[in-house]
Amino acid sequence: MKRILHLIHRDPLAAGDLAACRRVCRPGDGVLLSGAAVSAALAGPNSEALEPGITWYVLSSDLALYGLGARILQKTVDSVDYPGFVDLVCEYDLCQSW
Repeated sequence: MKRILHLIHRDPLAAGDLAACRRVCRPGDGVLLSGAAVSAALAGPNSEALEPGITWYVLSSDLALYGLGARILQKTVDSVDYPGFVDLVCEYDLCQSW
């Protein structure tokens, strides 16, 4: 099994959740971005690089909900649907919601 799946759903610019999560993430952890946090998965000149060694996921339905479905994701981010989200929860030892 993998270590911890971190679940982040609030806007990374308004809330400190993503920054706090990044401080405690270790290799083998995963981070699922959902809700307003999906913006952190986007590629672009103002994007922060996502840490290597951490597996990054984004909920595809929330990308569509926020009108970001056609935008390019950072190369280190995998898009998952709800069944994929359930699979991730089962793959990791623990889940931490931020």
